[in-house]
Amino acid sequence: SDCVINMISADMYEEFVLPYDLAISKQFQHFGIHTCNWNATPYIHKLEKIEKMGYIDMGMDTDMEEMRRVFPEARRACLYSPVKVEQLSLEEIEKDLRKIAGDLGPCDLVLADMETNIPDQRIQDVLKIAEKISNEM
Repeated sequence: SDCVINMISADMYEEFVLPYDLAISKQFQHFGIHTCNWNATPYIHKLEKIEKMGYIDMGMDTDMEEMRRVFPEARRACLYSPVKVEQLSLEEIEKDLRKIAGDLGPCDLVLADMETNIPDQRIQDVLKIAEKISNEM
């Protein structure tokens, strides 16, 4: 897994990094890509060359439906923005989480990089929303 994707273009990734990812991926049963909550859309079809994709994560701006179509067997995860957790209403967060579940699911929701100023109760409320949506699916 690497997070260089958010530092270089898709074409640069394909030319300079993908050959190494392909070589490494051949040594394992599964391979994973971490995109640092980035819009991974421009990279989807470059990453498709990795045959053993076992995990891939992305930011919510990614074309999640296309990611699910291209990587149906991979464990997919959406990293949800800590800024959104802090600033959006719970209704807006629920709308986002429903979009993630509908476009990418089944998938994982990652709440990473939460700042200490976000109250525990706020995070628990977001998790309750995610659990409710998951139970409906």
